[in-house]
Amino acid sequence: MVTEGVDVWGASYLEPDPILEEDTYAMQALTRMDETFGIPNELAVLFYGDATDPRVVQYLDDLQQATAGTHGITKVDSVPNVLRLYTTIVNPDPSIDQDGDGLPDTRAQIRQAYQEMARDPATALLLSRVVVHEPGETPAYPIAAHRLGIEPQPPDTLGEDVANYRASIQDVEDALSDLAPRERQAGLEHGTTGLVVLGVEVVDAIERGNASSILVMLAVVYGLLAFFWRSPGIGALGMVPILAAIVTQYGLTALLGYQVTYVSLILTGMVMGIGVDDAVHFINRFREEIRHGREPEVASSLASAEIGSVLVGTTLTTLSPFVVILFSVVTWAAQTALLVIPTLLAALLGTLIPLPALLAWHAKRWPQVYARGTLFDEAVVVPGPVDAPGAGESTR
Repeated sequence: MVTEGVDVWGASYLEPDPILEEDTYAMQALTRMDETFGIPNELAVLFYGDATDPRVVQYLDDLQQATAGTHGITKVDSVPNVLRLYTTIVNPDPSIDQDGDGLPDTRAQIRQAYQEMARDPATALLLSRVVVHEPGETPAYPIAAHRLGIEPQPPDTLGEDVANYRASIQDVEDALSDLAPRERQAGLEHGTTGLVVLGVEVVDAIERGNASSILVMLAVVYGLLAFFWRSPGIGALGMVPILAAIVTQYGLTALLGYQVTYVSLILTGMVMGIGVDDAVHFINRFREEIRHGREPEVASSLASAEIGSVLVGTTLTTLSPFVVILFSVVTWAAQTALLVIPTLLAALLGTLIPLPALLAWHAKRWPQVYARGTLFDEAVVVPGPVDAPGAGESTR
């Protein structure tokens, strides 16, 4: 049930419809509440000065017109809007607005408008969103806000939230730049804030640190593999599934126009764990076959036959929940699933296709490496001629 009172909305969920459908009572109420009171994706410009100065009010009115075409704009909360509400509804006295622009003409009239609106709970809420009030014998209004609601994904721009936010910020900055002389004349200084700005700054920070974070993770994983196998060469081969997965993840991210976020870094860590797990299983099986006297090509084929089906089964089990998530109505969840599924498959294919061939080549070139065992094995003698290429010499 949705009830309209004095600009107050509430919702009681009565029907058994899915909660995320827009035609449910709850969603209708949330939408109306957002339209009336809140701007969740907000780009706000805070102006520091005297909000009762007619030059300030006129500047803010000009800024509102200059930002009317801001990319993705859905709503505006501004001092001029609140003052026009005052002159048309709260106190429609023609002497307050003699020039016909809908705004009080003098400093005293603007101050009176703020004070009268602050005494009425209905208008006080609207006023508090755009003006900061400092009580005192003579109340001061030192900060005025120009608040824009920004749609993160305008039509046909799926996955481009931050790109849309950047465009919105640029439009507002252009408007501020054009009106900079007027801002100085009004004695104002401004700062830009809001979830839109913070969202862009967070993504920028992640993008700046993402590459270095991935390189550190790769270096750590490689070091552990090389230490475990006691071979830099086998450690490098163990990285093949991981690299295949990472290239797939970020290739799809660029191809689909998705933003690199903290979810991207989490996904990278997850696929690294799965990729190294696949590689360790396969390499261990290959080593066992070599230690039983198999030729490298035979050992590679046997490892693929014995371990391949297991890896396929575990990969399908891991990605099956993401197939369901792929059809989620939550956009970011569906986008994440669209990245996870191909990335996990890439790790599997990296294990089953290039890795066997590379291991066979490596075992032919440096057979003594596979006699060392891991940190937890005892070394064994690999069957074959002692003068095999590289035998007893290389540490690869």
